[in-house]
Amino acid sequence: MLYLMRCDTCKKELTIGCPVEQWDDIIKPGMPHDDCYGMLAQVITAPRAVFGREPFPRTGAEVQLPTPDHVDIKFDDKIHAREYLAENGLTSKWIENDM
Repeated sequence: MLYLMRCDTCKKELTIGCPVEQWDDIIKPGMPHDDCYGMLAQVITAPRAVFGREPFPRTGAEVQLPTPDHVDIKFDDKIHAREYLAENGLTSKWIENDM
């Protein structure tokens, strides 16, 4: 993995390659910066892509749930499905596995 590191003294940024298994030993405590004798610390940045909720495909093997009116429900997303199931005392196991 590549980790972005920034010096706390001169603010210079370096990309350091390190195996994930050694993150606790190398990246987490920081590294001495030889140019200015500061410490390099990992820079945590926000993700570049915005995470959005995508609708269910509404095609294929949809799960049919028992409803009071015996009408199939088309869920907008997993949150809508979970809320409906929680309100009616049903489990969301089938929704989670199907989608």
